[in-house]
Amino acid sequence: MAKSVKEIAGALILTAKQDNMVERVIDDAKLLNNIFQLNQSLIQSLQDGLIDFEKRLQALDNALGDSIHSYTRNTLALLIQNNLLADFNNFMQALETQARELAGHYECTVFTAIELNQEKLTQIKAALEKKFSGTVRLNTKIDANIIGGMIIECGDWQYQSTIQSKLQQLYNHLVLN
Repeated sequence: MAKSVKEIAGALILTAKQDNMVERVIDDAKLLNNIFQLNQSLIQSLQDGLIDFEKRLQALDNALGDSIHSYTRNTLALLIQNNLLADFNNFMQALETQARELAGHYECTVFTAIELNQEKLTQIKAALEKKFSGTVRLNTKIDANIIGGMIIECGDWQYQSTIQSKLQQLYNHLVLN
Protein backbone atom coordinates (compact mmCIF):
# COMPACT_ATOMS: atom_id res chain seq x y z
CA MET A 1 0.00 0.00 0.00
CA ALA A 2 1.42 3.38 -0.99
CA LYS A 3 1.97 5.87 1.78
CA SER A 4 1.19 9.59 1.57
CA VAL A 5 3.70 12.29 2.47
CA LYS A 6 1.48 13.23 5.42
CA GLU A 7 1.54 9.67 6.79
CA ILE A 8 5.30 9.45 6.37
CA ALA A 9 5.84 12.87 7.97
CA GLY A 10 3.63 11.86 10.90
CA ALA A 11 5.52 8.62 11.42
CA LEU A 12 8.85 10.48 11.38
CA ILE A 13 7.66 13.06 13.94
CA LEU A 14 6.20 10.42 16.28
CA THR A 15 9.43 8.42 16.15
CA ALA A 16 11.59 11.51 16.63
CA LYS A 17 9.42 12.70 19.52
CA GLN A 18 10.18 9.54 21.49
CA ASP A 19 13.90 10.40 21.45
CA ASN A 20 13.55 14.22 21.66
CA MET A 21 14.83 14.51 18.09
CA VAL A 22 12.02 16.59 16.51
CA GLU A 23 14.19 19.67 15.97
CA ARG A 24 16.98 17.51 14.54
CA VAL A 25 14.80 15.81 11.92
CA ILE A 26 13.26 19.16 10.96
CA ASP A 27 16.77 20.58 10.52
CA ASP A 28 17.71 17.56 8.43
CA ALA A 29 14.63 17.95 6.25
CA LYS A 30 15.38 21.66 5.74
CA LEU A 31 18.92 20.77 4.71
CA LEU A 32 17.63 18.20 2.22
CA ASN A 33 15.04 20.65 0.91
CA ASN A 34 17.78 23.21 0.22
CA ILE A 35 19.88 20.55 -1.55
CA PHE A 36 16.92 19.44 -3.67
CA GLN A 37 16.00 23.01 -4.59
CA LEU A 38 19.54 23.66 -5.76
CA ASN A 39 19.72 20.41 -7.72
CA GLN A 40 16.40 19.27 -9.18
CA SER A 41 18.17 16.60 -11.23
CA LEU A 42 19.16 14.90 -7.97
CA ILE A 43 15.50 14.16 -7.25
CA GLN A 44 15.10 12.73 -10.74
CA SER A 45 18.16 10.52 -10.29
CA LEU A 46 16.97 9.25 -6.91
CA GLN A 47 13.54 8.48 -8.38
CA ASP A 48 14.94 6.74 -11.47
CA GLY A 49 13.47 3.23 -11.39
CA LEU A 50 16.06 2.02 -13.90
CA ILE A 51 18.73 2.38 -11.20
CA ASP A 52 18.65 -0.31 -8.54
CA PHE A 53 17.03 0.96 -5.31
CA GLU A 54 19.99 -0.14 -3.17
CA LYS A 55 22.43 1.67 -5.48
CA ARG A 56 20.39 4.87 -5.17
CA LEU A 57 20.46 4.56 -1.38
CA GLN A 58 24.21 3.87 -1.41
CA ALA A 59 24.80 6.98 -3.53
CA LEU A 60 22.68 8.97 -1.10
CA ASP A 61 24.61 7.61 1.89
CA ASN A 62 27.92 8.40 0.18
CA ALA A 63 26.81 11.96 -0.52
CA LEU A 64 25.28 12.72 2.89
CA GLY A 65 27.45 10.61 5.17
CA ASP A 66 26.52 11.21 8.80
CA SER A 67 25.13 14.70 8.17
CA ILE A 68 21.53 13.55 8.71
CA HIS A 69 20.04 11.42 11.47
CA SER A 70 19.18 7.80 10.69
CA TYR A 71 15.46 8.60 11.19
CA THR A 72 15.67 11.18 8.41
CA ARG A 73 17.73 8.89 6.19
CA ASN A 74 15.23 6.04 6.57
CA THR A 75 12.34 8.40 5.87
CA LEU A 76 14.11 9.62 2.76
CA ALA A 77 14.50 6.00 1.64
CA LEU A 78 10.76 5.49 2.19
CA LEU A 79 9.96 8.57 0.11
CA ILE A 80 12.19 7.25 -2.68
CA GLN A 81 10.68 3.77 -2.45
CA ASN A 82 7.13 5.18 -2.71
CA ASN A 83 8.05 7.58 -5.56
CA LEU A 84 7.23 10.59 -3.38
CA LEU A 85 10.55 12.42 -3.47
CA ALA A 86 9.29 14.79 -6.17
CA ASP A 87 6.65 15.85 -3.62
CA PHE A 88 9.29 16.94 -1.07
CA ASN A 89 7.84 20.46 -0.69
CA ASN A 90 4.53 18.97 0.44
CA PHE A 91 6.46 16.61 2.72
CA MET A 92 8.12 19.64 4.35
CA GLN A 93 4.75 21.30 4.94
CA ALA A 94 3.33 18.07 6.33
CA LEU A 95 6.39 17.63 8.56
CA GLU A 96 5.97 21.05 10.15
CA THR A 97 2.21 20.51 10.56
CA GLN A 98 2.75 17.09 12.10
CA ALA A 99 5.42 18.50 14.42
CA ARG A 100 2.85 20.98 15.74
CA GLU A 101 -0.05 18.54 15.94
CA LEU A 102 1.71 15.39 17.16
CA ALA A 103 4.71 16.67 19.09
CA GLY A 104 3.63 20.15 20.19
CA HIS A 105 6.67 21.66 18.45
CA TYR A 106 6.41 25.09 16.83
CA GLU A 107 8.73 26.83 14.42
CA CYS A 108 8.28 30.57 15.04
CA THR A 109 9.85 33.60 13.39
CA VAL A 110 10.21 37.02 15.01
CA PHE A 111 10.49 39.93 12.57
CA THR A 112 11.95 43.15 14.00
CA ALA A 113 13.63 46.33 12.76
CA ILE A 114 16.71 45.67 14.90
CA GLU A 115 18.36 42.62 16.40
CA LEU A 116 16.92 41.60 19.77
CA ASN A 117 19.18 40.71 22.68
CA GLN A 118 19.26 37.18 24.07
CA GLU A 119 17.27 38.12 27.18
CA LYS A 120 14.37 39.46 25.09
CA LEU A 121 14.45 36.38 22.82
CA THR A 122 14.36 34.11 25.87
CA GLN A 123 11.32 35.99 27.20
CA ILE A 124 9.52 35.73 23.85
CA LYS A 125 10.31 32.02 23.55
CA ALA A 126 9.05 31.32 27.09
CA ALA A 127 5.82 33.24 26.40
CA LEU A 128 5.24 31.32 23.15
CA GLU A 129 5.94 27.95 24.79
CA LYS A 130 3.39 28.83 27.46
CA LYS A 131 0.85 29.99 24.87
CA PHE A 132 1.20 26.88 22.72
CA SER A 133 1.90 24.43 25.55
CA GLY A 134 4.80 22.98 23.59
CA THR A 135 8.36 23.51 22.47
CA VAL A 136 9.33 26.46 20.30
CA ARG A 137 12.29 27.09 18.07
CA LEU A 138 12.65 30.81 17.56
CA ASN A 139 14.09 32.21 14.35
CA THR A 140 14.74 35.92 13.91
CA LYS A 141 14.67 38.10 10.83
CA ILE A 142 15.45 41.76 10.47
CA ASP A 143 12.81 43.57 8.40
CA ALA A 144 13.62 47.15 7.41
CA ASN A 145 9.91 47.78 6.75
CA ILE A 146 9.18 47.50 10.48
CA ILE A 147 9.70 50.91 12.04
CA GLY A 148 9.36 49.64 15.58
CA GLY A 149 7.89 46.68 17.41
CA MET A 150 7.68 43.14 16.09
CA ILE A 151 5.72 40.55 14.17
CA ILE A 152 5.73 36.93 15.34
CA GLU A 153 4.64 34.09 13.06
CA CYS A 154 4.10 30.50 14.20
CA GLY A 155 2.56 28.48 11.39
CA ASP A 156 -0.82 30.06 10.64
CA TRP A 157 -0.82 32.11 13.86
CA GLN A 158 0.47 35.68 13.73
CA TYR A 159 0.95 38.40 16.35
CA GLN A 160 1.58 41.99 15.30
CA SER A 161 2.78 44.66 17.65
CA THR A 162 4.35 47.20 15.34
CA ILE A 163 4.05 50.96 15.23
CA GLN A 164 2.34 50.59 11.86
CA SER A 165 -0.29 48.17 13.26
CA LYS A 166 -0.92 50.46 16.27
CA LEU A 167 -1.39 53.47 13.96
CA GLN A 168 -3.79 51.44 11.81
CA GLN A 169 -5.81 50.50 14.91
CA LEU A 170 -5.95 54.15 15.96
CA TYR A 171 -7.03 55.19 12.46
CA ASN A 172 -9.73 52.50 12.39
CA HIS A 173 -10.98 53.59 15.81
CA LEU A 174 -11.03 57.32 15.06
CA VAL A 175 -12.05 57.42 11.41
CA LEU A 176 -14.03 54.29 10.76
CA ASN A 177 -16.08 54.23 13.99
